[in-house]
Amino acid sequence: MQYYTRDYIEYQIRTSDTWLEHGVSAMYRRQRESTIDGVIQPNRGFNHHDDRILSSFAQQLRSKHLSPKQLVISRQLMVKYSGQLTQMANNQQ
Repeated sequence: MQYYTRDYIEYQIRTSDTWLEHGVSAMYRRQRESTIDGVIQPNRGFNHHDDRILSSFAQQLRSKHLSPKQLVISRQLMVKYSGQLTQMANNQQ
């Protein structure tokens, strides 16, 4: 089994549109799966400030890719979630 480091995940988010889009979708799923009685559990998904825009991007990804402008925005925001993405990639949820 391959082990991913936080630096590797962060590099992929910064350089690969595919990794970025998969990361947005994975974080959205993680957030939705960790919602209990309408309350999102701490450190599980997007923070309050990023939730609205990144959730809308994740919903869009169900049917099409992000636009170049959306890629720039999501790339800027998603780097901070590289720790959670690393846990998910290494099945340490």
